[in-house]
Amino acid sequence: MKAAADNILFPALEQTFMAVVLVDERNRVLFFNEAAEKLWGYSRDEVLGRDMNILIPGPLKHVHGDYVHHHRDGGNSRVVGMNRELQLERKDGTQVWTSFSLSKIDVDGRIHYMAAARDVSKEVARR
Repeated sequence: MKAAADNILFPALEQTFMAVVLVDERNRVLFFNEAAEKLWGYSRDEVLGRDMNILIPGPLKHVHGDYVHHHRDGGNSRVVGMNRELQLERKDGTQVWTSFSLSKIDVDGRIHYMAAARDVSKEVARR
């Protein structure tokens, strides 16, 4: 049963309408689905294997590394396990409001993160 679940996990994440990004314990992007390409404006080839900092909005880049390090070492996160609106920055510099959730995943003591996001700019503008 586990092997079947393992074989379907990445294809399922690839086909979801949500932008999904999986980051390893060294902050490298391991997975970046088609919806993530559309949301951020980067191709997979530009992102996979690179530091996740490429996806962080410019004004947050200087503090994000310390924030991630703190939470990998057991600090409490206000973002992990929550779903909230968050403004992201696309490759071209434009900003987009998203419904964003972050999961912390412990794999044999190595901390990974999975982010899922969708564009909610129209809903935010309506409000």
